Amino acid sequence: MFDWVDYLGLAHEMVTQGEPSGAPEESRLRCAVSRAYYAAFGRAKVYLSDLYGPGKLPQTADVHEYVISQFRDDSDDQVWRAIGADLERLREYRNMADYRENAHGWTAKATASLVYGKRAVQGVEGLGLRP
Repeated sequence: MFDWVDYLGLAHEMVTQGEPSGAPEESRLRCAVSRAYYAAFGRAKVYLSDLYGPGKLPQTADVHEYVISQFRDDSDDQVWRAIGADLERLREYRNMADYRENAHGWTAKATASLVYGKRAVQGVEGLGLRP
């Protein structure tokens, strides 16, 4: 089974190890932002799927907002809300990376994405499956 968290290691390498295969810095950093988001989002989605049962999550692009809102809005638990806040920040940066060609500050965004991604993944992994 694919482990979404592997994307976080890849994102870290893209930020810290220079230009692989001659990829331009901005492309590498944008890709790192995207991978950090998908590492955290994928881990959170699997957690919710395990918690709620197979087929309970949306099978469309709406799943992104659904997963974030389950953590951010639909819980009184502080850890859940922190995970949701990190996922929301990551999604905002990922959308910028994928859709806004005139956005700037990619070194800072990529570095922050690594922090948010790692924190969200650790938060989800610390939850265990609780009812």
